[in-house]
Amino acid sequence: AFGVATATHLANDLATTPTEGSQAFVMEDSDGDVMMTFDPVDLTGASNPIFSMDYYLAATSWEAADYVRVTLVISGCGSATTITLIDTQGLDIDDNFPALEGNWSSFN
Repeated sequence: AFGVATATHLANDLATTPTEGSQAFVMEDSDGDVMMTFDPVDLTGASNPIFSMDYYLAATSWEAADYVRVTLVISGCGSATTITLIDTQGLDIDDNFPALEGNWSSFN
């Protein structure tokens, strides 16, 4: 399942609501790799750009066999930079990231 979900959907499905606004983008995948790419953002003239993303990891029974990895790729500014925000590969989210599962968290 991929796409925009309403606050009502999230409240019914996850017992939570989006942290900002009335919608959130939902990615649910337990059987493969998913890559999501956003449109480039022109930061010309920005002296201190900041990336921020709220996320919610739902409790599942598959995370020991699968993983969550979120990376931010910055390009077009002299040299490409890849920042890994979270990588749970080889780890059980319940055991290693208990504060993340079932709660809204932020990357900044």
